[in-house]
Amino acid sequence: MLFYYDIFKGGVEGLAENGLKLHYLATWWDVLAAARASGHFDAQTIAAVEEFLNAPLPWSASHGGVAELATQA
Repeated sequence: MLFYYDIFKGGVEGLAENGLKLHYLATWWDVLAAARASGHFDAQTIAAVEEFLNAPLPWSASHGGVAELATQA
């Protein structure tokens, strides 16, 4: 995998519990750090992305998306 979102807690651990190891090159946190360091984005944009990364479901709900993930039976 080239890109792993890394926005939901326990994703990598959940895969490991099922015998899978995830290998990836970058996450949204890496993208945010690069965006912050580059200076190509204003502080408001950086803050909005960070707000999403820290709480993706509440952010989604407040922007017209889902508030919870569907569970598998």
